[in-house]
Amino acid sequence: LVACASQITHVVLGEQWSDSAWMLQIIALSGYGVMVEAVSRSLLKSQGRSDLILTISIAKGAVSIAVLLLLSLWGIKTLLWGFVALSGASALLNCYVVSRVIDYRLWQQVKDLLQILGVSLVVIGAVSALAPWVKAPPVAALLLLTGCAMVLYCGLAFFLQIRECQVIRGYLLSQIQQRVPRKPVVPAPATDRKSTRL
Repeated sequence: LVACASQITHVVLGEQWSDSAWMLQIIALSGYGVMVEAVSRSLLKSQGRSDLILTISIAKGAVSIAVLLLLSLWGIKTLLWGFVALSGASALLNCYVVSRVIDYRLWQQVKDLLQILGVSLVVIGAVSALAPWVKAPPVAALLLLTGCAMVLYCGLAFFLQIRECQVIRGYLLSQIQQRVPRKPVVPAPATDRKSTRL
């Protein structure tokens, strides 16, 4: 979303909204924190700690409203960057709570997340650098850039041997093997002993 924001805006909303693509780029950066929060909530729920989810949500909501109202005084750009910062801080808070519930230390969570974030930032940089050189209609440019991003991300994840990507790869391969029909094994025809003695 960050690298292809102008193409997405052009295709989905129309050319008249092209000037607002920078907003989508900033908002899309908060998606990383939102995903971390979603995984943390699922993990806490599986441990039977819905009380912690409620407490975190109430505290986060109150702080977010206060901070965003304050930042709105400095304009939309500051407000959006504040939203991204709040998303990151909320993700760290969720990681801290998870570290207190299960044996998965905060520094280890951050280390694992930074590896994936680093790959994502490399892909964003590469696709953003490529985007101005793509001279194609918006839909074709969007498909081309998205394809490049996917190939680059998967290639880097495979090269760096990111554990989560290895798990996803194993799962996808097992699903493909289950769906591909296997050829039945045909037994060899029985031979007549009399004809083999000739």
